[in-house]
Amino acid sequence: MIRVATSALTQGGHARWPARALARRAAELAARLDGSPACRSAGAGAIGLGACAGWAASGDATACEAAATSSAAGGELLGSVLGVWQLDRSASESLCPFIAGLGMPGARYVCRLVDAVSVTLRISLEADGDAQIVDKSVFGRNVTRFALNGSEREVATRGGRKKFMLSGWPNPSRNGVVTRCRLFQRGDGWETLMERRVLADGRLEETNVLRRPELPDVVVRRYFARASRHTDAGASASAAA
Repeated sequence: MIRVATSALTQGGHARWPARALARRAAELAARLDGSPACRSAGAGAIGLGACAGWAASGDATACEAAATSSAAGGELLGSVLGVWQLDRSASESLCPFIAGLGMPGARYVCRLVDAVSVTLRISLEADGDAQIVDKSVFGRNVTRFALNGSEREVATRGGRKKFMLSGWPNPSRNGVVTRCRLFQRGDGWETLMERRVLADGRLEETNVLRRPELPDVVVRRYFARASRHTDAGASASAAA
């Protein structure tokens, strides 16, 4: 994993970064990126983008409809999206436009790191009816948890300096789930959304959208292959330990 990340940081005739130097650089980036409300994870920080971004890709997947949805039926509504998924880097688009659009410090380095590392997603339904998405990489583990009725929760970044409103809802007509981060501290119109849905070929499609006032949306799609299935809280808890 480290070799993959270090090779991504090689440009022109420059030598590869040693593993220790790469880890140190990742820690520095984590500290700088902690102020971004779209990024809560440990390590290089940008891994949180995968858990806190997204898009309601169809008109029927609205928060208003989701508010009428019972969390007890979450397992049925989330359906085949539940389970463990492995990023297919070769089939995925670069997250660089998304990261740059957020104006993150050190975006040039973050882009190379994020695009180079392997990512594993675990999507589960918890005992209390909440959905939980855990994404893991060489930089750490990030957990995003939300109710399935479209209600918002105020969430702080890891360091507590920034806050945003997190919500989510199922989209059963598209075999998926949507998460939304409303970046209210940046002003009206700022939000990141993510739709994760299962395609006909069995892959998970992750569509990340950044919305900003008076600017075009930034859209990035990534693809994941299924690693295993875990559809209940007990299975997800034991596997995540």
